[in-house]
Amino acid sequence: MKKILAILWLTAFFLVSCSGTNSADIINPDSDFLYFYWATCPHCQELNRMVEEEDLFSKVSVEKREVFFNNENRELFLATTNALGLNESEVGVPFVLNRKTWEYAIGTQPAYNLFSDTWSTQKDEEEEMTGSWEVDDDMVNQIIDEIVPWEIQEDVVSSGSIVEETNAWAAN
Repeated sequence: MKKILAILWLTAFFLVSCSGTNSADIINPDSDFLYFYWATCPHCQELNRMVEEEDLFSKVSVEKREVFFNNENRELFLATTNALGLNESEVGVPFVLNRKTWEYAIGTQPAYNLFSDTWSTQKDEEEEMTGSWEVDDDMVNQIIDEIVPWEIQEDVVSSGSIVEETNAWAAN
């Protein structure tokens, strides 16, 4: 009798602890990624570990939804995969969708690559927009020769004012 009560108590505890929404869910409909997972899936846990090591969720915006214990999330998962033209038998978790490109990945490494590649691309684009450029002195001199009359160039160089102005501009 004690064994039956212990089994019933453990079953009730398991059902109560696994029902409802998962506290690990991140609900963000404006995110770049939609990530479906199972709380107990070893592949999903591995992806979570890899993403945490690289701190990728702070670098890309993600909506994270648990689909095994949460019926609403499961319905959203099935609707999403159906909209992509995927059959239920073709999908599993972890499943990641890039909402901007509609590219998706199924499985630990493909999902990680999708997060990581997108972050790398975003980082490269930001560096291009904010990075510094190397100046080719020969090209600058050629442009100056074509635009600024020679007499003015000689006056500026001999007075040293071009160096002072350049240094003052660079300091700002």
